[in-house]
Amino acid sequence: IPQDAVLGINSYSPGTGMTLSFTGENNRAYRIQYSSTLLPASWTDLTNFTYTSPLTVPDTSSAGLSRRFYRAISP
Repeated sequence: IPQDAVLGINSYSPGTGMTLSFTGENNRAYRIQYSSTLLPASWTDLTNFTYTSPLTVPDTSSAGLSRRFYRAISP
């Protein structure tokens, strides 16, 4: 990921899950992934997109979980 890409946590609610914010390099493709562990083979795609402006990404599947890790990667 370029150094100007930032993935942050906006909010968490036990009932609705996590909301993430993302900024990155214009016109660059990204994937946001999640995992319950930091093992290399355990990551699952949450969303894929080409960045054009700051965005918010909801993760409703995280509702009620005690932990979840996130990362943004660019092919």
